Amino acid sequence: MREICKKIAVLLKPDQKKHLFLLFFAMLLGAFLETLSVTLVVPMIQAILDPDLAEKNRYVGAICTKLPMVCRDSFLAFCIGALILVYIIKNLYMFWEQKLCAGFSSDCSRRLKNRMTDFYMHRSYEHFLTTNSNDIFQLIVNDTSAVVSIIQAILTILTESVIAIFLAAAIFLINPFMTIWAVFTMTVVVAVILAVIRPRTGEIGNQEIQHNIRRNSWLIQGLRGIKEIKTLRTEDYIVNHIEREAEVICRLECRNAVYASIPRMFVETVCICSMLGYLYLLVMSGVELEQVLPAVSAFAMAAVKLMPAAVRISAAVSLIHYRKKSLDRITGALEDASDERCHVYGSIPCRTVEHEMTDMLYMKDLSYRYPSGSRWILEHANAAFPLEQITCIIGESGVGKTTLADLLLGLLTPESGEIYVNTAGKKEVKVGYIPQNSFMLDDSIKGNIAFGLENQNMDEKKVMECLQAVGLDSFIKSLPDGLDTQIGEGGIRLSGGQRQRLGIARAIYRDCDFFILDEPTAALDKDTEFIVLDTIREMAKKRTFLIIAHNMYTIEACDVVYEVAGGTLVPVKEKKW
Repeated sequence: MREICKKIAVLLKPDQKKHLFLLFFAMLLGAFLETLSVTLVVPMIQAILDPDLAEKNRYVGAICTKLPMVCRDSFLAFCIGALILVYIIKNLYMFWEQKLCAGFSSDCSRRLKNRMTDFYMHRSYEHFLTTNSNDIFQLIVNDTSAVVSIIQAILTILTESVIAIFLAAAIFLINPFMTIWAVFTMTVVVAVILAVIRPRTGEIGNQEIQHNIRRNSWLIQGLRGIKEIKTLRTEDYIVNHIEREAEVICRLECRNAVYASIPRMFVETVCICSMLGYLYLLVMSGVELEQVLPAVSAFAMAAVKLMPAAVRISAAVSLIHYRKKSLDRITGALEDASDERCHVYGSIPCRTVEHEMTDMLYMKDLSYRYPSGSRWILEHANAAFPLEQITCIIGESGVGKTTLADLLLGLLTPESGEIYVNTAGKKEVKVGYIPQNSFMLDDSIKGNIAFGLENQNMDEKKVMECLQAVGLDSFIKSLPDGLDTQIGEGGIRLSGGQRQRLGIARAIYRDCDFFILDEPTAALDKDTEFIVLDTIREMAKKRTFLIIAHNMYTIEACDVVYEVAGGTLVPVKEKKW
């Protein structure tokens, strides 16, 4: 439990820790009110059993003397009124305390989800090459919720423990032996429950996480590949896999629910039997009922609070171990990224080198291999690309063309070598990336071009200029909603060529001077391919393009061609296509 609390403390911000500290003091006051409501039962029972209590008990007599509104004949009415008032105040206060705890939990949930989302969105691109997106989804959505449930369980343990301690102290003053017996019984019961249930709930929690990841994986893959699935008529295959994982999760949740119900029944049975047995021994030993009834009444009132407290504490501890794997996954992810290298994306540094040709992009002695691989993708590769021209990269599949593009984009960091632009008057060259299928938001046309900016910050005039540069301005003007036209998820309401040109327009809006296109026309028909290539040729008069291509028409449109082979870049002087 200490280790779990340390991990939770790492996830909480300083103001949250301060809030938790204040909650603890609120719990102390709540425990005092709970204890007061129980202990007031004793004088009330005594007043019922003995009408002359004010005459016999000096403490009661002192109360009647100091409080004029309380006469000796109405002490019972005073006790009943005081008890009613205390219960009203106590329950109003407990309602407020629960509201504070719920607000704290909700705030923790919001902050933790936001923190993990921000954490993964800012992780290096290399991390995503070796991590399943479904695992990230599990961490951000499900594991964060599980961690918040752990925080709620810890708050429950704190609240119930403080109340139990106060109540135990109060009834100890009334009947020490009875209190020791009750506390011993409940401690043994809780210890037995945790020893039996805790290991099982922990293992169930671990299994549930793995099956949730697999279920989410099948669901996301099914949605992504819906066109192929429909064509192949394999809907049932996807559904069956999802249902199998769901069945296992259902069984695990059922088992956990059964284990969660055991503490309540076990604690209730043992404690009631124990208390009644103790009362039976008192009666059989000849103790007068009038002597023990007030104490037994107080004990019974305390038991009404202590038994549920014991149940909730044991259930909370079981839940913590059930969800512990999620806490380990989140803290482990944060620790793994602590030494991650910082990357600069989407730009290439500029410098001035006198003995080299100006207005050229240079790659010198470039070497790279993936973190999990032993084979060099690029090894001491060298190349020079002229600015404001179209350079083509060709080569067989798997030789490292896309890796080269990722290095130029700053997504990957070379193990050796450097990439820079030899030009004057600039600190860096912004790089735009247009893949085979450009990423599109389920948003408007202007929202996709000015991606990353809120509506009030978008420059519609600049958006139209970008659309004009890629030859889409007349098409947009013909639409009823113009720039506000919604293009659907993934740009499904546009053609492939229109999506590609929107991707180029987006890069222009960002004032990119250097464009990297990865198989930009591979998924297009011939007519659309020529339109996109004509757009690129026109734009290349003022901007630089690097195209990864296999297609003959695309290659012929380029000014310079390099072939990636054997980990190096070789300039192609004669046509090979």
